[in-house]
Amino acid sequence: MTEKIELPKGKNHWAAYYSFALPNWILFNTKENTRQVNINKEWKSYLWSPKMRWVSTLDRMTDGTYEAFKIINHFCMNIKKNRIDVITEKERSAILFGDEKKLNSLYLSYKEYADLYDLTDSYSTHEPIVYEKFESSERKMLIIENRDTFDSFVKSNHELTIPYYRWIVYGSGLAVLSQVRTILEFNVSEITYFGDVDYTGFHIYQELKKKYYALRQESGLPEIVCKLDNELYNELLWVYEHIKWNFPSYSSKKYVLENDIFNTDLRIQFQELMDNGNRIPQELLNRLLILKILQNRVSNSKL
Repeated sequence: MTEKIELPKGKNHWAAYYSFALPNWILFNTKENTRQVNINKEWKSYLWSPKMRWVSTLDRMTDGTYEAFKIINHFCMNIKKNRIDVITEKERSAILFGDEKKLNSLYLSYKEYADLYDLTDSYSTHEPIVYEKFESSERKMLIIENRDTFDSFVKSNHELTIPYYRWIVYGSGLAVLSQVRTILEFNVSEITYFGDVDYTGFHIYQELKKKYYALRQESGLPEIVCKLDNELYNELLWVYEHIKWNFPSYSSKKYVLENDIFNTDLRIQFQELMDNGNRIPQELLNRLLILKILQNRVSNSKL
């Protein structure tokens, strides 16, 4: 006869850290069981340095996090006071934990309690961006979604006697969303975005705008214009309507354009086009057309 397994009673005997609760005596074969919840709450009575005493106020912690905090505590008490070297957070993390991503994970999880980068004499870096800078009196920045269109705008802006844009940035699709802090460092007066007419293109713009405005507000900087370039999209639509090709959408996701994103006619046409499962790649606006548009803009600005 098979013996029964009696499950423990009381929440203190269950590891609710996992997606479903398990008895604490069931161990997972993870790296040194670092995901096991520390049931005894040893961190409550541990001798923390003054800047790490907040750890004792936490109600829940895994063994791995507890060990990591002890390493940081040792750094604060025995190493930090004897050194002034500041290195990147991944470099510091690799030295302290043998895992270059560990410190960032801890920082994000516990940033409401302390700045773990500051405590470990480290700093975060931002994703670099690919851009071209021009000698222009205007402080306008254009961000382009795709590589070929970026190349065409750079070449066209170079051909102008007076460049229309001071900066042209290669957004590289969704990658630009991880570069917003770097963009914030540019002293721009206006940001214009130009991407594909599809779900991803408009999603990138909306997220970019939201993140950029939030960071400017967080940094105490005044708001600036961050918009789509209506003229470029008008020209793109004109080309699309005069060729024989349809471009099926890559995504089945639906996107509803906001009322203020374009003028009414353009918004309705783009919305209908996307609702019918089509898209317009920005590459339809080639270098020759781009050059004409920029030449007209420079001429009009002189009037």
